[in-house]
Amino acid sequence: MWLQDLSFMVDITKHLSNLNLKLQGKDQIITAINDHIKVFKCKLDLWETQLQNENLTHFLTCMMYKTSYYEPIFYKKYSEQIIWLKTEFGNRFQDFKYLENDFELFTSPFSIDAVKVPAHIQMELIEIQNDSNLKRKFNEVGVPEFYNFLPVRYVETRRFACKIKSMFSSTYLCEQLFSLMNSNKSPVRSRLTDIYLNSVLKVASSNISN
Repeated sequence: MWLQDLSFMVDITKHLSNLNLKLQGKDQIITAINDHIKVFKCKLDLWETQLQNENLTHFLTCMMYKTSYYEPIFYKKYSEQIIWLKTEFGNRFQDFKYLENDFELFTSPFSIDAVKVPAHIQMELIEIQNDSNLKRKFNEVGVPEFYNFLPVRYVETRRFACKIKSMFSSTYLCEQLFSLMNSNKSPVRSRLTDIYLNSVLKVASSNISN
């Protein structure tokens, strides 16, 4: 029983680790993070159904253990763990649910219905959707670069895009800042005061090319 539990833990931990790697890294906007989370939720639905049917296609360690053991082993009970994971993901990322419409507007400005967007953006959105040059540029550069080419007259849409792009999608910047602080505030640099350290961190963290 312990080995059976371990085999399931190995597989599900690997899936979670793969998701975690996708959520890391610099320059990730929050809509991309949301897409990764939605994909994983769909995978959880699939795994729940497959485990209930003893289908171990995506649980290779479980499959190896099941085929190597001399007595019948059933993994159906682990579908309950998948259900628990789905509940946890729903609770931890519930804020994404409330932002779903904003995310759709940001990533699909030319296909979203103007009725679904906030009233102060509707008129600008209709103009954007019927501008062939902007549509061509969107197809060329995609999101989020498209909003860099949006004319300044679309004030509300540009402000909305800035709000979405400024949302912290991961802890990457925080971790990078702590690493920079530790490397600069070392015992051999005791003359570096907090004021200078603050300036160094501002310059380092604002340098996008780093």
